[in-house]
Amino acid sequence: MSMLSGEHCALASCNRVSFLPLRCPSCAVLHCELHVQPAEHGCTALRHAPSKASESHTKRVVCARRGCCAFTLHVAPHTSAVTHDAPSCERCGAFFCMQHRSAPAHGCTALPPRTAGQQRMDEKEARKARAAAILAKTFPKHSAHVTY
Repeated sequence: MSMLSGEHCALASCNRVSFLPLRCPSCAVLHCELHVQPAEHGCTALRHAPSKASESHTKRVVCARRGCCAFTLHVAPHTSAVTHDAPSCERCGAFFCMQHRSAPAHGCTALPPRTAGQQRMDEKEARKARAAAILAKTFPKHSAHVTY
């Protein structure tokens, strides 16, 4: 599989190109995120019926957008069987399905993260404020005439 070309879903009726294909836990065949579960692609290599104990440690998380019932790529709680980090919104950090993972798609109202340039400007302003406070403390008579 190449990251430039992706991988086709093994389900004949889907054949969707996925850049993050997942392996079926029973047959180990690559599928897209919609058909990775054995029941979703009619897996014939189903090893055993999942017990309640095995379901509890591999529970998939539903999309955080109100009204959406699709699953995310996040598995809770995180186990050693999961080999990737699920994509989350860079602003609010919540897990969404593939359709709603971008901030505009789920109507995210959280502020975007500060860029490196913005962080440097904030640090520069903080240094200037600390320097002005030290100068005002050291030279109280001249602090009214100093501008920055």
